[in-house]
Amino acid sequence: MIKNMIKKENGSMAVYVTVVLLTMLILIIAIFLMSSAARKTQMQTSIGVKTTYESDNSKADKIYEELTQKLNEKYIYVEDFNTQPNYPSSNTDITVNDGIVTLTATGNDPQIMMYNVTSFNPLEYRYIDVKYKVINGTDVMEFFMIENPSDQTYSVSHSLENDGQWHVLTIDLWDYPNVKSRETITGWRWDWVGASTSSIQVDYIKIRK
Repeated sequence: MIKNMIKKENGSMAVYVTVVLLTMLILIIAIFLMSSAARKTQMQTSIGVKTTYESDNSKADKIYEELTQKLNEKYIYVEDFNTQPNYPSSNTDITVNDGIVTLTATGNDPQIMMYNVTSFNPLEYRYIDVKYKVINGTDVMEFFMIENPSDQTYSVSHSLENDGQWHVLTIDLWDYPNVKSRETITGWRWDWVGASTSSIQVDYIKIRK
């Protein structure tokens, strides 16, 4: 009888151990399958990110080209003084450093002749922007929007701020009927200041829509 009980207990233990082993095996398989699924999802996500990045990156040149085109459409003329200008001048000392031109008057009515530098219709491109800083003196900046500027009716002007800070001067050509009515402007005489003791710095001259 004792022998039969031992056999019965051994049989129960074997069943128990088998059940435990099968349970552990099922758990291991389930964990493995879950890990594989997660890894697959991660790989798919990484591939998607990579594809999206490469797609966007491949469009960089196109985006840059479109932005440049829009910028070119906005501005018909840009003088950024990255190099020493070679325009004829009168009573003006011109020096350039790091894209900034310094203009110093050496006599009365200093001027720079910027003829035949562009070609535009003021009905389309109506604004002149000048970024400047007055070093000393105070006066008015004036442009004669004609190839041979002897007629005052073709002049446009704006006063200068002499606080030693950078400013952007904007002239609207439509405020000057004689200039607005011209079909084509190709250049101007730039009377950057009138006084003989003035000095200013200029970052750029731009003509835009």
